[in-house]
Amino acid sequence: MIGRFQHLGVDPFNLASALNAVMAQRLVRVICGACAAKGCAACRGTGYRGRKAIAELMVLNDDIKELIATRAPARKLKEAARAAGNRKTCGMPPSALCSGAKPPPKRSTVSTSSSS
Repeated sequence: MIGRFQHLGVDPFNLASALNAVMAQRLVRVICGACAAKGCAACRGTGYRGRKAIAELMVLNDDIKELIATRAPARKLKEAARAAGNRKTCGMPPSALCSGAKPPPKRSTVSTSSSS
């Protein structure tokens, strides 16, 4: 994300001073409660019913802001984030896994679906 702003010509110092946090989000499908992913009329045979948004929030401390302002490599930013208490969740937080959510398949087009 930071590299994209730098590519647009945004000054790293101004970017770092303007940011308070960075949020990553992902849309996941929810397994149908009526058929437990086997396919039924309620889920139109897909095994999924609705979607949930999950997100991770990284609040920026002074150390991370300084690394952004000095154009530090992504590796150093990740190390500072972990030192500040942020964990790597491999894309899925435990709460989403426990609720039966699964990541949707990767598609080249965006589709909308209503939640149940």
